[in-house]
Amino acid sequence: MTTTNNKNNHSNSNSPYSYESHTYFPELESGTSILFS
Repeated sequence: MTTTNNKNNHSNSNSPYSYESHTYFPELESGTSILFS
């Protein structure tokens, strides 16, 4: 699953937010997703 421009839905996400049961860090890179279980 690719999350390109994922922060487009969350323009006010300066912190890690939960998305599809996963945690993504938009501050790292645009489209970089880090999964935390």
